[in-house]
Amino acid sequence: MATRGIVAERLPDGGWQGRYVHWDNYPERITQILGYLVERDGVAQVQETIIRNNAEWSVLDPFMSTENKKVYPQEAVVDGYGIIYPESDINNPRHLFRNTDSDSAWCEYLYIIDAHDLEVHQIVGNNGDQPIQTTFIGGHLWKNLIPSGV
Repeated sequence: MATRGIVAERLPDGGWQGRYVHWDNYPERITQILGYLVERDGVAQVQETIIRNNAEWSVLDPFMSTENKKVYPQEAVVDGYGIIYPESDINNPRHLFRNTDSDSAWCEYLYIIDAHDLEVHQIVGNNGDQPIQTTFIGGHLWKNLIPSGV
């Protein structure tokens, strides 16, 4: 069963926007994955790749490479980041989640990538026309997120 999540970035107005990730988004895993990616590529590149350049993700996996293109369709593999849904349109507003949205696509967690830290939230509900509701679980400074056993 999937643990769905939204990986997002903080907006200047204090809100957030992010992308859907289908598999394995429980905090014990994804905080390590995001920590590894930020350590390797920097915050700006991680935000660019995950949020601005791709519409939806099947899974984030920093060890995904061209070798996996033998198993997955070539257009689905993003080297060093994971598997996307290539048929998803980056320009379709349905594929960009915002804090003002009322639909969380059954996601359980929200991860907000900021310049200095990673915020972890549990999505606790969305009541009809109300914005997505979350509970803050914790924050991790990037310098303290040392990947181990990713």
